[in-house]
Amino acid sequence: MREDGFLRLYCELQKIFSEDDLRELLIYLDHQQRFLVFHEKGMYVLENTAEKPFRYYPTRLLKPCSVHSCDGQFQLIIETIGCQQYKLIFEEQSKAYQVMTALIEIFR
Repeated sequence: MREDGFLRLYCELQKIFSEDDLRELLIYLDHQQRFLVFHEKGMYVLENTAEKPFRYYPTRLLKPCSVHSCDGQFQLIIETIGCQQYKLIFEEQSKAYQVMTALIEIFR
């Protein structure tokens, strides 16, 4: 990911979260190079639109995560009630389960 992508992400997150909340976020790139930002209130997806940079899904709109194996990689699937899917790709199964466990903890 280019540095300007991270800077844009940080600027957008500062508009939504306090400095303390920024330290609590879990941030990952999905298989389409979109930033997925996880917070105890839900998931934010950084979109490439100027008018609405984030798509927000409160926790009540997220289905339980699952891990699948595909072509020697492990996919952590995050799906919304509206059937929108986001995939995080990992080389190691243990890393996929570690992230899934972290998401479960943050959404409690």
